[in-house]
Amino acid sequence: MATTSAFDPSKIGAVCHTCGRSDFLPFTCNYCGLKYCQDHRHPQSHTCGPYSALQKEQALKTGSSTPPPAIGSIKTTCSHTQCSTALDGIMSPGTVCKCRGIFCLKHRHPLDHACKYTSPPPTSAARAREALEKLRHWASSYGSTRTDAGKKTSTKTSRVLVVAKMKKTSKGDQRVPQEKRIYIHAEGPPDEPNQPKADIYVSREWSTGKALDSIASLLGVRNNNNAAMEDDDKLRLINVDLGALLEHAPKFGDVAKDGDTIMLVRGLRLPTTA
Repeated sequence: MATTSAFDPSKIGAVCHTCGRSDFLPFTCNYCGLKYCQDHRHPQSHTCGPYSALQKEQALKTGSSTPPPAIGSIKTTCSHTQCSTALDGIMSPGTVCKCRGIFCLKHRHPLDHACKYTSPPPTSAARAREALEKLRHWASSYGSTRTDAGKKTSTKTSRVLVVAKMKKTSKGDQRVPQEKRIYIHAEGPPDEPNQPKADIYVSREWSTGKALDSIASLLGVRNNNNAAMEDDDKLRLINVDLGALLEHAPKFGDVAKDGDTIMLVRGLRLPTTA
């Protein structure tokens, strides 16, 4: 004769993760996913790790130390202005959004509640990386749009001919010895009115920063790099043929050669192609 097993009430419900008390209708935390009794169901009541991590993340992104809302303790209804759904964490769970609101399943997606969260502004390093990527893409296509005066010389012979012509018309500091001159096609910032262009020469022994000052002066471009001002208003040099943003410290002869096209840009603002 078959025997029936005895009923075991301990198998119903779950044990509270904090106090160890058995609960027939336990609460599941929406942050850590563990089960708790009535007394420890809120994140603050059981020292919830994921909730604390979310609180720190929100503080870093928004600059506010105010913790994100906790289900059942701060707001028990959906934060959507036209929704009054009760959020009990069991049958109707809530989801915390980056905008610091807590929403029901229907309105949990940012598009569903007109989320007002805005990402923090990128760091200067991130902006520099983005600008350099744009520079590489732009420089690769710029050669096909330049005028004859600034066309990229693709062969050694044509470069020699172009440089020979430049030597006859280039302007620069006459105190620079002939053997130390480097001849370039210089262009002013393309995002400023009446972009100046000219064939000029500078000393290959100068630092790139000093060459920049001379190029800006010869082109008549405003240059306040030595004044206290925002980085976005300072002039930088681009070697178009290399697709490189030039640092100020190296010798100009190490980052450019005769016949190169050198362009001034202001800050990290790069020209855009049509």
